[in-house]
Amino acid sequence: SRSEVEGLLRNGPPFEPERLGLVRHEVYVSDDEVIFVFQGLPSMFAERLAEDDSFWNAATAWRPFVRGRARLADSAYSWTSSSTAEAITSSSRAGTTASAKSPR
Repeated sequence: SRSEVEGLLRNGPPFEPERLGLVRHEVYVSDDEVIFVFQGLPSMFAERLAEDDSFWNAATAWRPFVRGRARLADSAYSWTSSSTAEAITSSSRAGTTASAKSPR
C-alpha cells in the first residue's frame, strides 16, 4: 500500500548518499508507482552501492513492491532557481526506478 511505501521512506535512504557519490537523491510516490532519482557519477554510485550491506539488507523490505527492472534515463531538461544553483551541481545521469506495485 502507499502507506507502507511511505513508511519505508520515512527515515530516508538506508545508505549515505554523499558517501556513494550522489549529489542529489529524490523519491516520488504516486498511487501506482515509486520513482527513485539518483544524480551523481553513475559508475561511482553503482560500485559503492554494490558494496553497501545496509542497502542490501533494506532492499528486502522493498521486495513485495518491486515489479520489473530498474531503468536508467539521461537528463533532458533541468531547471534550478538561481538562489540555489550553487548548492546543486549538474549530473550526467539520473537513474529511475518506476517499479512499485499499485498500492490500491
